[in-house]
Amino acid sequence: MQTDRVLHTTPRKDLYTSEAKHLVDMAPSFSISEEDGEETTKPPPETRNDSPLRKSPIQCIFVFRRPVMLSDRIIKLMTGPFAHVDLYVHREEKPNDSPSLTTFMGEHFSMSVNMRKSYNSRDYEGLHLRLDPVESAKLFDYAIDLVERRVPYNFADLLYQPMKAVLPDSGFFEDVPNESSLQVKKVFCSQAFVLALRNSLHNDDLAGALIDESPIQRKKLLWRLISENSRLCTPSDLYHILRPHCRRVDMDRLRHGHLSYT
Repeated sequence: MQTDRVLHTTPRKDLYTSEAKHLVDMAPSFSISEEDGEETTKPPPETRNDSPLRKSPIQCIFVFRRPVMLSDRIIKLMTGPFAHVDLYVHREEKPNDSPSLTTFMGEHFSMSVNMRKSYNSRDYEGLHLRLDPVESAKLFDYAIDLVERRVPYNFADLLYQPMKAVLPDSGFFEDVPNESSLQVKKVFCSQAFVLALRNSLHNDDLAGALIDESPIQRKKLLWRLISENSRLCTPSDLYHILRPHCRRVDMDRLRHGHLSYT
């Protein structure tokens, strides 16, 4: 297991950002009218075309691991079916260079291109969250910043997760303030991605505009992420938040660098 966690020593924080900023200037503007109303939450459709406006240079897949070790099974009893989550950043033109980013107990937040080789459909479930170029660049940049700052694992809050159902509103569990989320001092895996997504998703007229998803549904996702206390959010909690907005990935094919769906 330890060999799968190879830290990149020279992460490229600006790898996709310049292209994303260029594409957002081309984005159409729209507004939400009262006629839009409520919609039933459902997984988003496939991209209608491959134009640069709609197609991000990277695809963000949240990879949830089922219990495989004794410690995982103990965690499952307290927090749900998933014990861990990675962010896999798929580069379609260079899949072998596609990194996974996450943090493990006792380690700093890190990035590896080897973790993909261990993915399989038995132990992992992947959710592809479609993001526009700006959102995907922000999400990747947030995760890279955690790598560069070598942010340590958040042991303390992990221990409080089983208590969230009993004391969900306790001031002792006050969430990370939004103004502090860009300089968070410690995180566990699912906490990191809740904070990253809050700082990445559009909360304006661009919400859902470039990915053919209803702005109402997109803002529902952001509202769910804001409502969830990141300090107590388990991988299973994050899975249930993301699932209605994602497509399930074939993890056996992803292991070989191919992005397809089940």
